[in-house]
Amino acid sequence: MAPPPYASSSRLVTLSIETRSGARQIELRPGALIAAVAVCGVFLAWSVAATAYLAFREDVLGALMTRQTQMQYAYEDRIAALRTSIDRLTSRQLLDQDSFEGKVQELIARQAQLENRQAMVASLAAQFESQVKAAPAEARALGTLPPSLFQSKGQGGPLPDGASAYAPVEQAVPEKPRPAFEPAPLRGSSADARPTAPPSQTRKAGLWEEREFLKSGPVQNQLAGLGAKLARLEAGQIQTLARMETQARASTSRYASILAELGLQPSRFQSPSAQGGPYVPVKLDGKAGPFENVAARLQDALADGARLSGVMKALPIRRPLRGDVDQTSGFGYRTDPFTRSLALHTGVDLRDETGAAVRPTAKGTVTSAGWSGGYGNMVEVDHGNGIVTRYGHLSAILVEEGQQVDPTTVIGRVGSTGRSTGPHLHYETRIDGQPVDPTRYLRMAARLAS
Repeated sequence: MAPPPYASSSRLVTLSIETRSGARQIELRPGALIAAVAVCGVFLAWSVAATAYLAFREDVLGALMTRQTQMQYAYEDRIAALRTSIDRLTSRQLLDQDSFEGKVQELIARQAQLENRQAMVASLAAQFESQVKAAPAEARALGTLPPSLFQSKGQGGPLPDGASAYAPVEQAVPEKPRPAFEPAPLRGSSADARPTAPPSQTRKAGLWEEREFLKSGPVQNQLAGLGAKLARLEAGQIQTLARMETQARASTSRYASILAELGLQPSRFQSPSAQGGPYVPVKLDGKAGPFENVAARLQDALADGARLSGVMKALPIRRPLRGDVDQTSGFGYRTDPFTRSLALHTGVDLRDETGAAVRPTAKGTVTSAGWSGGYGNMVEVDHGNGIVTRYGHLSAILVEEGQQVDPTTVIGRVGSTGRSTGPHLHYETRIDGQPVDPTRYLRMAARLAS
C-alpha cells in the first residue's frame, strides 16, 4: 500500500511526488512547509495583481489623464472668467473716471462761463444805471416851469407891473424819484445782490469753494448739487437781464411817447449809420441760449434808449430862466397889449427882473444875435433837426453868431427892448420855421422827471 502524498510525523512532514520516472519523497519541517505555502500564496497574489495592473493600466491612466485635463480646463475657465471680471471692473472704473472727469470739466466750463457772463451782466447793469436810472435825475436838473405855465390861461384885466401878463404862477414841486432798481441776486438763492459787483469778487468764491463742497458728501450727489447751483445762478442772471430789459424798454417807450406828443418822429433825429464793408455771411451754430438772447435784447433796448435819450437832450425842454418866474402871456391868440386887437403870439412871455441871466434851453449854434424889429435885442439858437429857439427883448446880448452854446451858457440879459411893455423874456420855439407852443416842450421836463 502506497503512502499518502504527504505524511507527517511528530517532527517532519513527508511529501511524495510521483513522476513517470518514479516516486520521490521530500521531508519538510512544518514551519518550512507553512513558509513555502505562504510564499506561494504571496507569489500567486502578486501574479494576479500584476496581471490586473497590466490589464487595466491603460484605462486607469486614461481616466487619470481625463480628470487632470478636466481640472485644468476648469481652472483655466475660472481664470478666464476672473480676468474678464477684472477687465470689466477696470473698464467700468475707467468709464466712471472719464464720466466723473467729464462732469467736473463741464462744471468748470459752466463756472467760467457764468463768471464771464457775470462780467457782462455787471457791464450792462452799469450802463443801465447810468442811462435809465440817471434819466429822472438829469430831467430834474433841467429845471421845470410852474404847472400853471402848462395850462391855458384866460385873458385878464389890466397888465400888472407894466408887463404883458395874465396871471401869477406858483413854483412847481418836483416829484420824488422812484425807488432805485434792485437787480435779482446773482450768487446764492435768497440774498439780494447788485450786478455791478466787480467780477473779481465773484471769482473769489469760484472752484475752490466747489472743491471743498465736494468733500462734504457723496461725489455724485455733490456734483448734482453743484450743477443745480450753477443752474440757479444762470437763471438769476437771466432774470436780472430780463428785468433791466423791461425797465429799459419802458424808458424808451416813454421817450417815444413824448416825441409823439410833440409831433416829432424819431427818424427826424437819426443820423446816417456810417457803416459798410464787404458782405461776409456768418453761419450760425444755433448755440445761442436764453442768456445770449435776453442779453442781445437788453443791448438793443439800451441802444434805443441811448439814442432817444440823446434826442431828448437835444430838445429845448430846459428853463430859459432860473428861479421863480411868472408867465405873463401864453402862446396863441391874445389881445395885443398895444393895439388891444386880436393877434397871434408866437411864444410865451416870462416876467423877470432886468438883467436876469437868460440861458438856451438846449445846446446848439447861435444863428442870430442882434436887433430884430419887434423882438428888440434877440438871440436865435439852432438846435439842429429843424428846431430853433428865440430869446427876445434882451437888455444885453452876450454871444455872437456861430458860437456854440449849451444850457449853462448865459446868452443875454432880461430887458424890455423892442415891442415890450416891461422887463420880460419872450421865448419862442420853432419847428421847420413854424412857431409851436413852447410849453409843450417845457412840460416834458416834468414828464421826464416823473
